[in-house]
Amino acid sequence: FMEFVAILVSLVLVLIIGYFVIHAATKIAKIALILLLIFLISSTFFGVNLLTDISELKDQFPKARKLILLNDNGIRAGFETAIIDSETVVSFVSEPSLNELQQQFTEGNLDAMKGSYFKVIIIEASAFDNGNAITLFDGISLTASQAVADIRADNTLDRAITKLITAKELPNTPEVRTYVADNLKQSNISTSSDMRAVLFAQLFSSEIQDDPLFFINKLREDKLLMYPESITFKFAQYIPQSIIQRVLGGEAS
Repeated sequence: FMEFVAILVSLVLVLIIGYFVIHAATKIAKIALILLLIFLISSTFFGVNLLTDISELKDQFPKARKLILLNDNGIRAGFETAIIDSETVVSFVSEPSLNELQQQFTEGNLDAMKGSYFKVIIIEASAFDNGNAITLFDGISLTASQAVADIRADNTLDRAITKLITAKELPNTPEVRTYVADNLKQSNISTSSDMRAVLFAQLFSSEIQDDPLFFINKLREDKLLMYPESITFKFAQYIPQSIIQRVLGGEAS
């Protein structure tokens, strides 16, 4: 409805300005009115697109399938998330899929990466450098830099198993390691790729909770890529942070 009203009002203004262009007394006046007309039409299209994008984000972004990837000199980890029947569903991206996504990313084929996802969000590892701590499992707390170091390791799963054994003060024997690994499998964590996704998801969740403007701030810092581009987020990058925080009910830092 708001889009229809915006278009209707703009059409009326276009007709009014068009009338004055035709009847303008001087050439300079005509040029000024034509420039105003061009500006008005451009603003209308931008406004309608912005309203459409805001509505789409509001209705679809929280619940639609999104692919969220970590870029650290290559696509290192990823997970997809969506809300189904009021429950948040998260699944990990497998190693073969990560390799395919890396190839597509290298080729700049973002359409192929998107596939049927609503959005693909690629976050740079440097986005997680504020010192926040995450809770990996009960009794295991990691700083962001420690989590990123584990993600970069070749044996991410083994490192997590060792941390669990140490936290629970269990003997580090092959039998205990197998027991811990079997328990992790019940949570669909059976490979280092899965564990990297868990660490990345925890980092992401921690940042979102700590910074409601995470997407906008990281877009400003060129540490986040969202595809397809959202005109709302793109436009919000140029609005002072204090204003956005007031709009969202936060406090300016």
